[in-house]
Amino acid sequence: MQTASDHATDDLRFNAQVSLALLQRDAGQFAASDQPFAQIPGYRPTEKVIAAHPLLSDLANKFVADPAAVLKQYVPQTDDVLAYTDIVPPGKNFTIYFIAPQQPGRYPYLCTFPGHWMVMNGELVVE
Repeated sequence: MQTASDHATDDLRFNAQVSLALLQRDAGQFAASDQPFAQIPGYRPTEKVIAAHPLLSDLANKFVADPAAVLKQYVPQTDDVLAYTDIVPPGKNFTIYFIAPQQPGRYPYLCTFPGHWMVMNGELVVE
C-alpha cells in the first residue's frame, strides 16, 4: 500500500475540491493522467482512501468498531487499499501521490472518517 510520501513514478491526477463543511464533494470521478495532484481543503477532519475493493464502505463501517481505528487514521488494514491520506486537520490541505492501477476499471474512493463515506465518495476510472 502506498502513502503520500511514496511518489517516485506518479501517473495520476486527482483534482477534487471538497466542501467538508457540508460533507459534499464536487468530483464524482477522476481519471488517470500524467499529472499527479490532489488537494483536499476542509473544515472537518477527513481523509481519502482509494481501493480496489468495490465494497470498501462495508469495510469502513466495520472498522469503526475497532477501538484502535483512530490510531490507524480510520483506514481499514487490507491489501485492497491502494492509497490513502492521513486524517487532514480542519483548514489544512493535503496532496496525495500514488501510482494508478495498471488494470483498467473503476476504483472507489471515499472518506473513511466515521459517517463521512456515505456522501464523500466517488471513483477513479482507469482506462
